[in-house]
Amino acid sequence: AILAGLGANRPALRPRLKQIPPGLFLAISLALVAVLTAIVPTPSFYQYYAMPVSFLFLLLPYAYAASPDPTVPQKRLLFVLTAALLVFQAPAMLASIRDLANREAWVGLHVHDVAMDMRGELAARGTGAGGKVATLSPLYAVEANLPIYTELSTGPFLYRIGDMLTAEQRSRYRGASPGSLAELLENDPPAAILVGLEGDLDQPLVDYAVRHHYQETNLPGFPGALYLRP
Repeated sequence: AILAGLGANRPALRPRLKQIPPGLFLAISLALVAVLTAIVPTPSFYQYYAMPVSFLFLLLPYAYAASPDPTVPQKRLLFVLTAALLVFQAPAMLASIRDLANREAWVGLHVHDVAMDMRGELAARGTGAGGKVATLSPLYAVEANLPIYTELSTGPFLYRIGDMLTAEQRSRYRGASPGSLAELLENDPPAAILVGLEGDLDQPLVDYAVRHHYQETNLPGFPGALYLRP
């Protein structure tokens, strides 16, 4: 982005760039940067391309508005694109509209409900809200305003490759791994352990909970388990 800005400052390009509306220039820049951001990481996942697709949609109205006098073919193309979008996306859109009235379908509210239930369980068992929650799904603990382990704050990402790092590297990046998890929790025992969303990666957490006689409980709507310190 910096190099593009330096290149755009060349005297020969200034007159041409001045003809481009700032909104269109920004939309083009965002789309290009987003495409690079999506294709660089490996392995690639389809959700990475949500960002460039979003900016391409942003680019369309800016490009249309930038045309001094849209021709009939341009207007027809826009109509065809809109019609195609409705044909292919209408069923999903209608289902989403119906779900607006269903509170359970709102992910943000669902996460909040689970988080508050977890906080309530800690309070009811007398564990209190001061102890840390050991989990690879830290969003729920953060939403409940409960402390988490810095070493597990990235969820499964750093944890997944933690055993490929040396102990010195894990210390430098403040990370944990399946092999080092027991030592971390022994030195700073958690008030609760939340598992259920990360498959086999959660197993060391479950093993620690069982070994130390944590009490298992289920949270409504959560596809996993909460273990409370006895």
